[in-house]
Amino acid sequence: MSSTAYRTSAPGARLSRQALVAGLVATASTAVVLFNPGVSFASGVDLTCAGYSTSTYSPGITFTPHTVHFTGAGVLGPCVSSPVTASGATIVSGTFSGSGNDTLSCLTGAGSGTRTFHWNLSDGTTATSTEKFTGALVVRPGGQTVIADQGTIIDGAFTGDRSTSVIVLAHTDLLACARPGGLRSVSGPRSMTFTGV
Repeated sequence: MSSTAYRTSAPGARLSRQALVAGLVATASTAVVLFNPGVSFASGVDLTCAGYSTSTYSPGITFTPHTVHFTGAGVLGPCVSSPVTASGATIVSGTFSGSGNDTLSCLTGAGSGTRTFHWNLSDGTTATSTEKFTGALVVRPGGQTVIADQGTIIDGAFTGDRSTSVIVLAHTDLLACARPGGLRSVSGPRSMTFTGV
């Protein structure tokens, strides 16, 4: 476990696209634990947050895979974290925004992007983190959509950590996928974890 967030360890070797997507699909197929106040940081976890996010797509996604530009934003909290300052302040909540490009349909897809986090710390100050990520979208039977991504924190608090995020969208409007313009936005609860390497 890291006692500070200003280390600059380089991220580990990159996974192949196939291995990454397979891992994300496996993650999306398991139960999602959004927030556990009793989380132990002995395993190397530096941050865990519950939250909520919305993603928008241009053009809208349909049942035919095509390239889309996405933007996303949301709120995170409550959060539990390792100290991020020399004085021991921790992250209690935050917001984020990001964008990227995906090849998506309403049933599956994968893409990559960058997110910036703005954190509120326990001592009243603020911090930021920047993440590069790759994600996958999976639709389970019954129309439940899962978006799972993994990435690396490339700047700011917890630089060098691995990031994992899962969004479960229980009531995706799949009918919009067949309409002109397609499905243009999705929202749902998000879990976020940073883990030291």
